[in-house]
Amino acid sequence: MPGTQMAVKAMPQNAFSTITLAAIASNLRSSSTDLVLCRETPIANTALYCQDSIPADNSQHHFRLPPPRNLRLCLSLGPEIGSGNVSRVFAAEVIPSRSTPHLQGRILPPLAVKISRRGMANTLLAEAENYAEMGILQGHVVPRCYGLYCAAIPNDM
Repeated sequence: MPGTQMAVKAMPQNAFSTITLAAIASNLRSSSTDLVLCRETPIANTALYCQDSIPADNSQHHFRLPPPRNLRLCLSLGPEIGSGNVSRVFAAEVIPSRSTPHLQGRILPPLAVKISRRGMANTLLAEAENYAEMGILQGHVVPRCYGLYCAAIPNDM
């Protein structure tokens, strides 16, 4: 029927198992190298209680995600949109030809990538868990977070 639009679904937060950042690193042997990052599970935050206080109801209302997918996403970094002592944030664009073909017909909002400075990755773990705990709010009240991804970077890069 002319003028009708196909329904598209937002990608679930656990859709990607691997993210490749294209041409992000360099070393003595090559001008640019891709960095492949694998999905990690963030460490759970610790609940803090004041002495003599009554613990809150911790029967968390778990947000149910579909089973994790094994999709690949390849991104090219755009301009830096923020930075701090621990990390830098970049706009990112999907490279469709190097990503999983199943992304067609799915919604990906404008993307940003937060990259920790060398040796500072552990400082972002609590933030990753905060996003995981707010899964039900993602895309409505807080930005959607597609997860925590890590890679070992050789010292010569």
